[in-house]
Amino acid sequence: MKSTLIRAMIAGIVCGGLIVTGLIGRVSADDAEQAALQADRSLLSALGKADKTNAGKLLDSDFVWTDGEGKSLKKAEVLGDLPTYAADNQGDENVQTHFYGQVETVLGVHHNARFLRVWVKRPAGWREFLELDTPISMKPAPAFGDAGTGQSDCENPCRTVPYTPTTAMDKAILADWQKTKVE
Repeated sequence: MKSTLIRAMIAGIVCGGLIVTGLIGRVSADDAEQAALQADRSLLSALGKADKTNAGKLLDSDFVWTDGEGKSLKKAEVLGDLPTYAADNQGDENVQTHFYGQVETVLGVHHNARFLRVWVKRPAGWREFLELDTPISMKPAPAFGDAGTGQSDCENPCRTVPYTPTTAMDKAILADWQKTKVE
């Protein structure tokens, strides 16, 4: 009886320790994610104030910004033209964030472009590593079945097959199969 009680107490202590450790690990992950999101907000605030010093502190030494026209700028170039970068980072909408431990991504839309900001955890704190803007096309999507040629009927390889049926049944089977592939 006494040994059963001791075993139960030991099991309870071990289980309790595992639960507490799991909760502490989760709190740490939540804290890290909040720190990354705070860094993103701090950068946007610094850009809004044209604060080159604080913006520079939040950009990684390997930072690259690829704008909507496909032009890539490194950290020094971005800080040299901070008003352009600041204007590009205004009006974020449909923002989504994803946390991966040492990496945080911020996605959304601004100025008719999709954006992605990638933050990385460095010894000195969270730093923006990459910003990528991808323009959203204003042209309507092609109609279903339009191969981009303006025709609504595209070339379908199932219209012809390298087989010539010999019996009436084979001809009927092939005709029915082609109907399902062509129509």
